[in-house]
Amino acid sequence: MEKRWHSREEFLRLVHMDGDGLVPGRVVVNGTIWDENEEYFKEVSEKAPHVEVSVARDPQRAQENWVRDAWGCLWHYPGGYL
Repeated sequence: MEKRWHSREEFLRLVHMDGDGLVPGRVVVNGTIWDENEEYFKEVSEKAPHVEVSVARDPQRAQENWVRDAWGCLWHYPGGYL
């Protein structure tokens, strides 16, 4: 469940803690780390039914590569989905 702001007022209510109590956020766990601790992450996600878990592996990160982004920053991906 990803919360999206529909208005400036809704955003400001959230900032001032006058909203519905939900705070939008996202946590990303690297697939390699997930694999090493899969049972732990499954246990955590079972205890938090409101948290949506999706698993995705970026094929560009399977092998070592270098990528330059739109701002000119050079990113190094060592492979193994890291």
